[in-house]
Amino acid sequence: MMYQYEYVSLYTGGGFWINNAECEHRKIIDRYAAQGWRYAGYLPIKFSGDGGLKEIDLVFEKPVEDEK
Repeated sequence: MMYQYEYVSLYTGGGFWINNAECEHRKIIDRYAAQGWRYAGYLPIKFSGDGGLKEIDLVFEKPVEDEK
């Protein structure tokens, strides 16, 4: 089975002690799930000077119909 992927960039703030509860990650995941996408994980994109995550890509996937 083949999958297609969608990537959504999300700014997280960058510090170790940042409260990310205000980030939109849950709303984004729920919105994509309602469209048939499955949350597959995240990839770190940018880091702060102290090693915190400044930006991530949320990764979504869904099966691709075979073209036979």
